[in-house]
Amino acid sequence: MSAIRASAAEPAILPFGSLEWLKRELTPTHLREVRTAIMVGGAVLCVIISMTLQVPELSLSAYMVFFISKESKFLTTVTGVGGLLGATIGIGGTLLLYKFTYGHPELRIPGMAISLFLGMWLSRVFVLGPLGFIIGFVVAVSQSIGEAVPSPEQLVRDILWLWVALAYGVGVTVVLNSLFLPDTASAPAHRPK
Repeated sequence: MSAIRASAAEPAILPFGSLEWLKRELTPTHLREVRTAIMVGGAVLCVIISMTLQVPELSLSAYMVFFISKESKFLTTVTGVGGLLGATIGIGGTLLLYKFTYGHPELRIPGMAISLFLGMWLSRVFVLGPLGFIIGFVVAVSQSIGEAVPSPEQLVRDILWLWVALAYGVGVTVVLNSLFLPDTASAPAHRPK
């Protein structure tokens, strides 16, 4: 039987258009349960740490748990290291951009648009797409707080706290995935005859 059935009077029916396909794809598995527990635990841990240590930008820390967590330990670690690198580059870019745009919203708003565009473009160009997204995301978020801060010193302090919030969210995610995510099956060392 063909995967796609069609006749002159009836349109093609794709295999993923059926209810059985949807049930099969949404069936609970052990790995899905473990990953869900890791993400929930990571978000709760970020909330507890942020509330206890009074780290600002709690929502970004919790968001990083969902953004960095991937299918395997290796992918999560690579994405986490790339995320830290992207956050660091983004914070540096923000501080550099604020050197020219602090007190000038007419320059900061186009700067935010350009950084978002470059971040999305880099996310499509880089092999590690999330790195480009994180750079653009960090620059855009941190450029949006310029008018709410009374002095440049406070602005730098808030931007550096943003890096801390992103970094420990990434760190919590990598540690939880490394501890609790099961190892993936590896390929056999030699092919059987």
